[in-house]
Amino acid sequence: MNGIDGSTAATLIAAGEGWLWLGGLTAAAFLLFGLDRLEPSARGAYAFRALIVPGLVLLWPLVLWRWWVLARRAWDEQQRHAPPLPLQGRAALALAAAVPAILVAALAVRQPEPAPRAPVPLAPPAAGANSR
Repeated sequence: MNGIDGSTAATLIAAGEGWLWLGGLTAAAFLLFGLDRLEPSARGAYAFRALIVPGLVLLWPLVLWRWWVLARRAWDEQQRHAPPLPLQGRAALALAAAVPAILVAALAVRQPEPAPRAPVPLAPPAAGANSR
Protein backbone atom coordinates (compact mmCIF):
# COMPACT_ATOMS: atom_id res chain seq x y z
CA MET A 1 0.00 0.00 0.00
CA ASN A 2 1.42 3.38 -1.00
CA GLY A 3 1.06 6.43 1.18
CA ILE A 4 0.37 6.79 4.86
CA ASP A 5 -2.30 4.72 6.56
CA GLY A 6 -4.74 6.18 9.06
CA SER A 7 -2.87 5.19 12.22
CA THR A 8 0.41 6.67 10.99
CA ALA A 9 -1.32 9.91 10.01
CA ALA A 10 -3.07 10.08 13.40
CA THR A 11 0.26 9.52 15.14
CA LEU A 12 1.93 12.29 13.12
CA ILE A 13 -0.92 14.69 13.83
CA ALA A 14 -0.84 13.86 17.55
CA ALA A 15 2.94 14.39 17.60
CA GLY A 16 2.52 17.75 15.85
CA GLU A 17 -0.18 18.81 18.30
CA GLY A 18 2.00 17.79 21.23
CA TRP A 19 4.93 19.75 19.80
CA LEU A 20 2.75 22.86 19.45
CA TRP A 21 1.27 22.52 22.95
CA LEU A 22 4.72 22.20 24.49
CA GLY A 23 5.87 25.13 22.37
CA GLY A 24 2.94 27.25 23.53
CA LEU A 25 3.66 26.48 27.17
CA THR A 26 7.35 27.24 26.66
CA ALA A 27 6.55 30.51 24.88
CA ALA A 28 4.20 31.61 27.65
CA ALA A 29 6.72 30.77 30.39
CA PHE A 30 9.60 32.41 28.53
CA LEU A 31 7.65 35.58 27.79
CA LEU A 32 6.37 35.87 31.35
CA PHE A 33 9.49 34.89 33.31
CA GLY A 34 12.57 34.54 31.12
CA LEU A 35 12.75 37.32 28.56
CA ASP A 36 13.09 40.22 31.00
CA ARG A 37 15.79 38.44 32.99
CA LEU A 38 17.84 37.34 30.00
CA GLU A 39 17.52 40.43 27.82
CA PRO A 40 17.17 43.70 29.73
CA SER A 41 16.54 45.67 26.50
CA ALA A 42 13.29 43.73 25.99
CA ARG A 43 11.67 45.22 29.10
CA GLY A 44 8.53 47.04 28.11
CA ALA A 45 8.71 45.91 24.46
CA TYR A 46 5.32 44.22 24.32
CA ALA A 47 4.81 44.39 20.55
CA PHE A 48 8.13 42.60 20.14
CA ARG A 49 6.88 39.74 22.30
CA ALA A 50 3.97 39.09 19.97
CA LEU A 51 6.34 38.95 17.02
CA ILE A 52 8.56 36.26 18.51
CA VAL A 53 5.75 33.91 19.63
CA PRO A 54 5.72 31.78 16.41
CA GLY A 55 9.47 31.23 16.62
CA LEU A 56 9.27 30.36 20.30
CA VAL A 57 6.47 27.86 19.67
CA LEU A 58 8.27 26.08 16.83
CA LEU A 59 11.79 26.18 18.27
CA TRP A 60 10.92 25.49 21.90
CA PRO A 61 13.69 22.91 22.57
CA LEU A 62 16.33 25.44 21.48
CA VAL A 63 14.61 28.16 23.54
CA LEU A 64 14.64 25.99 26.67
CA TRP A 65 18.24 24.97 26.13
CA ARG A 66 19.42 28.55 25.49
CA TRP A 67 17.38 29.84 28.45
CA TRP A 68 19.04 27.26 30.71
CA VAL A 69 22.54 28.09 29.42
CA LEU A 70 22.06 31.83 29.79
CA ALA A 71 20.49 31.50 33.23
CA ARG A 72 23.55 29.57 34.43
CA ARG A 73 26.08 32.01 32.93
CA ALA A 74 24.26 35.36 33.12
CA TRP A 75 27.28 36.92 34.84
CA ASP A 76 29.65 36.26 31.90
CA GLU A 77 29.00 39.04 29.37
CA GLN A 78 31.53 37.65 26.86
CA GLN A 79 29.76 34.30 26.66
CA ARG A 80 26.26 35.79 26.85
CA HIS A 81 25.97 36.45 23.13
CA ALA A 82 28.33 33.75 21.91
CA PRO A 83 26.89 31.18 19.50
CA PRO A 84 25.41 28.18 21.32
CA LEU A 85 27.68 25.77 19.46
CA PRO A 86 31.27 26.24 18.31
CA LEU A 87 30.42 25.01 14.80
CA GLN A 88 27.40 27.28 14.34
CA GLY A 89 29.33 29.71 12.13
CA ARG A 90 30.45 26.89 9.84
CA ALA A 91 26.91 25.51 9.72
CA ALA A 92 25.62 28.94 8.70
CA LEU A 93 28.16 29.12 5.87
CA ALA A 94 27.27 25.59 4.75
CA LEU A 95 23.56 26.49 4.68
CA ALA A 96 24.30 29.69 2.79
CA ALA A 97 25.99 27.58 0.11
CA ALA A 98 23.51 24.68 0.21
CA VAL A 99 20.28 26.65 -0.20
CA PRO A 100 21.20 28.18 -3.60
CA ALA A 101 22.64 24.83 -4.72
CA ILE A 102 19.37 23.07 -3.84
CA LEU A 103 17.37 25.75 -5.64
CA VAL A 104 19.48 25.43 -8.79
CA ALA A 105 19.24 21.63 -8.67
CA ALA A 106 15.46 21.79 -8.21
CA LEU A 107 15.10 24.09 -11.21
CA ALA A 108 17.36 21.83 -13.30
CA VAL A 109 15.40 18.64 -12.66
CA ARG A 110 11.87 20.01 -12.72
CA GLN A 111 9.35 18.40 -15.02
CA PRO A 112 8.62 20.02 -18.36
CA GLU A 113 5.34 21.81 -18.81
CA PRO A 114 2.61 19.77 -20.49
CA ALA A 115 2.03 20.33 -24.20
CA PRO A 116 -0.64 22.95 -24.84
CA ARG A 117 -4.01 21.60 -25.92
CA ALA A 118 -6.75 23.32 -27.79
CA PRO A 119 -9.58 24.60 -25.59
CA VAL A 120 -12.76 22.54 -25.59
CA PRO A 121 -16.04 24.47 -25.37
CA LEU A 122 -18.32 23.36 -22.59
CA ALA A 123 -21.76 22.09 -23.44
CA PRO A 124 -24.75 23.52 -21.57
CA PRO A 125 -26.09 21.24 -18.85
CA ALA A 126 -28.82 18.85 -19.79
CA ALA A 127 -32.31 19.90 -18.81
CA GLY A 128 -33.21 18.48 -15.43
CA ALA A 129 -29.68 17.26 -14.62
CA ASN A 130 -29.35 19.54 -11.60
CA SER A 131 -32.99 19.77 -10.55
CA ARG A 132 -33.67 19.16 -6.90
